[in-house]
Amino acid sequence: MIGKRPKPGLLRALTTPTLMLLAGRSRAHAPHRVASAVMRVLPHAETAVLPNLSHHAMPWHEAAEINTHIVDFLDRTATPS
Repeated sequence: MIGKRPKPGLLRALTTPTLMLLAGRSRAHAPHRVASAVMRVLPHAETAVLPNLSHHAMPWHEAAEINTHIVDFLDRTATPS
């Protein structure tokens, strides 16, 4: 079940860094169009396209490539404690 999409104004107000991983071979969406839409409504977002994946394959993809994107993102955006 999918809930309602949040209103763009609420998303624009978020200040939390956000990483959006996109499947480059998805038949459900055009990844570069989604990336553009994300950047318009989430000012602190970054996107990364995994070029050889469909959105169905992403959960089963080798974790190392996905983890590299996540760890790099966290290294750049983490606030020191």
